[in-house]
Amino acid sequence: MWIAAALTITVLVGGVIAYAGDLIGRRLGKRRVSVFGLRPKHTAILITSVTGVIISCITTVVLFLMVPPVREVLLQGRAALKQLPGLRKQTTQLRREIADERSRLTVALSQRQAVQGDLDRARRDYKRILAELGRTRARLANAQALVRRAEAARSAALLAADKAQRQAKQARAQTRLEQQQAQKLATLNEGLRGVNMELAKEKAALTASVADLNQQIGDLQQHNTELQRRNDEAARQNADLQAETTRLNTVISGLRDRQTALSAAVAELETRNADLERTAVDIFGRNRTLWGLYESLRTGRVAVQGGEDLARTILPSGPTPREVREGIDQLLHAAHLSALAKGAGPGAKARAVQIVDKRLFVGGPNGPGYTVQVTEDDRISALVARLTQSAEPMCLVALAVANSVTGEPAAIDLQPFSNRLIYVKGQAILSRSINGNRPATAVFSDLVGFVKSVGQSALGRGLIPRFDPSTGEPQVGAMGAADLVSLTERVRRSGKSVTVTAAAGSDTRAAEPLQLTFRVDLRP
Repeated sequence: MWIAAALTITVLVGGVIAYAGDLIGRRLGKRRVSVFGLRPKHTAILITSVTGVIISCITTVVLFLMVPPVREVLLQGRAALKQLPGLRKQTTQLRREIADERSRLTVALSQRQAVQGDLDRARRDYKRILAELGRTRARLANAQALVRRAEAARSAALLAADKAQRQAKQARAQTRLEQQQAQKLATLNEGLRGVNMELAKEKAALTASVADLNQQIGDLQQHNTELQRRNDEAARQNADLQAETTRLNTVISGLRDRQTALSAAVAELETRNADLERTAVDIFGRNRTLWGLYESLRTGRVAVQGGEDLARTILPSGPTPREVREGIDQLLHAAHLSALAKGAGPGAKARAVQIVDKRLFVGGPNGPGYTVQVTEDDRISALVARLTQSAEPMCLVALAVANSVTGEPAAIDLQPFSNRLIYVKGQAILSRSINGNRPATAVFSDLVGFVKSVGQSALGRGLIPRFDPSTGEPQVGAMGAADLVSLTERVRRSGKSVTVTAAAGSDTRAAEPLQLTFRVDLRP
């Protein structure tokens, strides 16, 4: 969208340049103006060219100010071009890694499909062998039935032969017939024995085939078990690595805490040592300093009043220690300039502001206790450690902790506040009914009270106020008397009871002044 807008503006301005150049050239040609001793013709060419250059520059400035993408291209285009090869290289590497992962996944899927196919074929062969085994068992049962019948016939033949021997003398012809039948039965018996041997061989072959198939199925199941074992082993190793990583992070955090504690203990010992060395000098000079400060406050002019907001700065969420220290340095410099403009004088560090040292009394378990002095550097280090752990934007405010007279540095304290979003643009803050028929002074007084209530509501939401040094009251924005008079006239023009609604004029964070817009609606 912005490219089309930029091209459209460029084309239109090109037409304007052509028309303006032609118009200026004709007029200068008619007037025969001469500049720098040039001929009128050359003068017209020079002025036309300069006019075109000026209009082109104006066009470029307009595009730079009105079209944010053009401004970003002009300001950050070179950096983006420098980053483009690296990003392309990273993209190529990521695509190569994705292709490798896909190829490995394809190989794994093909191996899984091959194993699944082998398992399906083994199952089909197993079912086929079971079916053949069933048919073979049926044939074996039939053959066994024939054998039983042959054995029964043989037994009957033997009984008949015995009976024939006893009756041999009476029926020789019948004996010969029985002998022939016996021979036939013997031949049949031998044939049945051969069938039994063949069936036994087929049964052994089928048993061996079933054993081979069972062995193959066992191997496949063992292979699947091995794959599952490997997956479980990999999952266990991953869990062990994660647990080891967590343990190492815990150990590192504990070591950092111990290092911090040891550093704090060392700093505490050094502070106590320095405090013991400076005790005599502090006691000797304390009365003189207090007396001089008392005389200054009685006779001198107050330059900075206690509670006054000298400067403030915004820090992003999760800043590095270096960024926090740079922000504190900028805040101290801004507070220095503000205090210097109010009449304060530079101190020991050539600044018109100084962070006051604190003395803390630490009670001992077995003794009377001791005093710990917290210096400016200690307080800044503690503030850096606190702000680097902040997960949201913070506002750092330099507040005057006491009145400071002219020519002396102002004592300040650095107070951090959360700079979260309080209101979005157009969000209603507070509403109040006001009678427009009342006199202007009464309406004006009601609106003043309403604005104060809006400020109190904003303070309740977390807006960081600025304290008026003369009255000490918190202020969340600036609304002049002219704006209140204009709002009073709007209410009185209605001539009825109206509902006045105050809304945020823009997105407002905790450290920003509150801009208000007012909507006047007739009450039903």
